[in-house]
Amino acid sequence: MAAHNAEAFIEPALDSVLGQTMDDIEVIVVDDASTDSTAARIGGVVDARIVLVSLTSNVGAAAARNVALDRARGVFAAIMDADDVSWPQRLKVQTEFLLTHPEIGLVGSQIRVIDHRGRIVGRRRYPVEHAQIVQALPRWNPIAHSTVMIRTESLRQAGGYDEAVRAAHDYDLWSRLARDGARFANLPFALVDYRIHTTSIKTRMLRDSIENTLEVQSMHWSENARLGDRIYRYLERILLRLPARAVNSLFVLTRYRLPTLGARIRACLCLPSKRRRGSP
Repeated sequence: MAAHNAEAFIEPALDSVLGQTMDDIEVIVVDDASTDSTAARIGGVVDARIVLVSLTSNVGAAAARNVALDRARGVFAAIMDADDVSWPQRLKVQTEFLLTHPEIGLVGSQIRVIDHRGRIVGRRRYPVEHAQIVQALPRWNPIAHSTVMIRTESLRQAGGYDEAVRAAHDYDLWSRLARDGARFANLPFALVDYRIHTTSIKTRMLRDSIENTLEVQSMHWSENARLGDRIYRYLERILLRLPARAVNSLFVLTRYRLPTLGARIRACLCLPSKRRRGSP
């Protein structure tokens, strides 16, 4: 887990990992030179399974994850953002899947989308089978980074994350692994609550993510591009000409299945969820 100025959500994120039904884990958290109370909040969680690495300068999420990779001792490495929440059975389910499917190098899952208060605002579905995932890769990122469990040695053999690809380093990694013959799977159900809020890197770096995504596609998938892929990339280039708020709104509307019109509007504008009668 890489964390930078994540004080608002780091404790529930850690609690969700420490509360897993699988006990034999190490939780490596790299504090990427946070300027808020992130490090103090991590240090306040008393659990021998936590390994806190504090960086003195901000190196970015990709480099911070590589630091964690260097420290990892487990056969499998599970990835999670510092503002997301893993469901209690996540690690056990994914470990059992990789143990029973030795041909699979990486497994993700579907996601449930939550807001800054932890309220469910939508869902997103990803392709499940390897062939479907690889077919989607030239067009978009079909694996939710924060849901991934990967064989640690495979990640090391791939060279870890490319630190030059700051906002789409996961998409770049999947592309490199696919070109090297790795096999993927996404479980057909959700195992992670994926949080969208105004201060998240997902929101702040969305334009950078689009630019990096196009760069990754040019590096790895230019010769595999079909007509539909080219049209999709053209539309993404148009997004870069729009105001940041418009880009965020279109991203939410097109990427997540939101239950109601009100939820769509609130998610687009990063507004608080409407309180339901009797809710806290």
